[in-house]
Amino acid sequence: MSQAHDPATLQALRDAAALAKLDLHEDEAGRLCADVARILAQFELLQQVDTSGCEPMVAPIEARGTLREGGPADSLPREELLGLAPQADGEHYIVKRAIGGEA
Repeated sequence: MSQAHDPATLQALRDAAALAKLDLHEDEAGRLCADVARILAQFELLQQVDTSGCEPMVAPIEARGTLREGGPADSLPREELLGLAPQADGEHYIVKRAIGGEA
């Protein structure tokens, strides 16, 4: 590493990489530690923004009509759906065996 980094931050980065099962080399750790420090500095700037007059929101735009009311509904007739299948025996779809060879 070319520059000194906070040992606690460096260890936290290594721990996060281990949890994510990432192979983190020493030179990468140093660069990532510097990147994380810059990102955290940006968040510190955002913390200074006065949001006292802003309503909390989940998304930047209001989504309307994206969900329909749920409830039971009639399903399509079995015969119609089985008729759409490449192969069926009148009650089930017939598909090629995926495990264990040919059927």
